[in-house]
Amino acid sequence: KLVSAGTHHILAINSAGQLFAWGSNSSGQIGNGTSGSFVGTPVQIASTTPWTSVSAGNLFSLGVKANGTLWAWGINGAGQIGQGNLSTFITPVQIGSDNKWVFVNAGFASAAAVKADGTLWMWGENNFGQLGKGNNSSGSQNYSPVQVSGGDWTCIGHASGSTHVVALKSNGTLWSWGNNGSGALGNGTNTTITANYSPAQIGSEQTWVLCAAGQSHSAALKVDGSPWTWGDNSFGQLGLGYFGNSPAVFEPTQVFTVRSQDPLDIVIDISCGWQHTAVIKDYRERICVTGRNLNGQIGDGTFGTPNNRNEFQCLVYAPPCVAPSIPNLFKSPNNNVCPGTNTTLSITSGNLNSATEWRWYADACGTNYISSGNSIVVNPTATKTYFVRGESGGCVIPGSCASITVIVNPTLTPAVSINTSTTT
Repeated sequence: KLVSAGTHHILAINSAGQLFAWGSNSSGQIGNGTSGSFVGTPVQIASTTPWTSVSAGNLFSLGVKANGTLWAWGINGAGQIGQGNLSTFITPVQIGSDNKWVFVNAGFASAAAVKADGTLWMWGENNFGQLGKGNNSSGSQNYSPVQVSGGDWTCIGHASGSTHVVALKSNGTLWSWGNNGSGALGNGTNTTITANYSPAQIGSEQTWVLCAAGQSHSAALKVDGSPWTWGDNSFGQLGLGYFGNSPAVFEPTQVFTVRSQDPLDIVIDISCGWQHTAVIKDYRERICVTGRNLNGQIGDGTFGTPNNRNEFQCLVYAPPCVAPSIPNLFKSPNNNVCPGTNTTLSITSGNLNSATEWRWYADACGTNYISSGNSIVVNPTATKTYFVRGESGGCVIPGSCASITVIVNPTLTPAVSINTSTTT
């Protein structure tokens, strides 16, 4: 339903509103009551109330529950947990008592959240003016949420590695503030001035629908499905077909042309990592990635600097391969039979998962194939055991067989029907 990738950990909410986390837990950012270790598989974070929004930052996490309450956990060196102090929390702790929060966004050491009334609130580190309060001194951190000027905020781009913010309002306008060292604010320059410490509009267009921020680059999506990027391009993360910052890109630049009749060029979602960018394209929901590939971020099986990409490379999603379960069986009739009696063997329960069919065998598992399907009819003349397992599907290793035995009693004889009619 929702996933958020932090610097070293991942948070995900399933369709039931349950929260799972995995990855580095060096500062308690997983939220399971421990710290200092890696969590290699998803673990559920206990809660009696479903989660509706989560965001993984740099060593800390944010979340909103279905009752509108705001929560945080993990490292707290700049007050990003919102408790008015600098203590680390290894389980989710509520921020204040308000129950009108809608969504959250975690940055490097700062945090953002939006309420149902469209107001934006930020807290944590402010060394680059990323809290949007008009100044940039390290001594001006907020240890609890403070409202940012303006309202009607609908999207906050504020990634786990970023010290700048891009945001959208409900009227489709695009805004930014914070660190502008690589032109990430999109205002046509790469210098940071006092004006960058408060929200400033980028251009005058009112057609923006999504926004995202990386370490020193930014991205946004227009209503027509066109993606736009700007800022640092050292690793090709802008997807413009070249590496480096010559030419520099200090304002939103379209990545590829939208052809309204070709859905392959229409983007439906966009996100920035540390030094890479990802989009979801077209009705087939293909994931496409560009930029740094040091740790395999491109997703094509390669990794390392020689495999960086400066154009979006699209992936074909392959679902995980899940082995079939061992089925439960039933036979009818369910007692001893006489030789040659038709007996139906059926699967009463069991999951094929990634397999495609149930295959039945005589004599041994995988030997002397009979037929495929949920049931078969056999008529043995002597006691015989039959086997079935889930198979096929390409990625599937055949599952374990279930077996069922038809006991034939040779002393039993079929009932004889006697015709008593006479002819004259």
